[in-house]
Amino acid sequence: MVQWQSVNPLRLLLVVFLCFCLVGCGLIYPNPPKSVVVSAVADKLSQTQAILFHQLELPDQPQAQITVRQVRITKHHWTTMEHQSVLQVWGTYRLSGSGWGQQPRPQPFTIYLQRDKNQHQWLFFQPSSLGYPQQGTGEITNASS
Repeated sequence: MVQWQSVNPLRLLLVVFLCFCLVGCGLIYPNPPKSVVVSAVADKLSQTQAILFHQLELPDQPQAQITVRQVRITKHHWTTMEHQSVLQVWGTYRLSGSGWGQQPRPQPFTIYLQRDKNQHQWLFFQPSSLGYPQQGTGEITNASS
């Protein structure tokens, strides 16, 4: 059993400070690079578009070049979904491209990301509770951290 008289308060303060730094710099709960969030938002939009075209039984999907831009992350939170640790990210975005004029206001998004087994890449996570045909983990995003 540790006696409080033998614990150096300066050493204890240093340990608490180092733990705070590890959390602050993202080593314990890392945050994805913005490029990963942009890629995940674009993936989610293309999947939603494909589902809508399938449900509406439209013959062909339009070949318009759509670009996700002005992505702003407003909040993120680590949570557990389907027995997996995932990062829920909220924010806003705008679309640009042929056939798209200037959007009057940013559109909200919510995406889920998780780390791969080696902790090198971020994965776009599709919760099965959202009703998408692809359940579980989606495609690997194109950025590492």
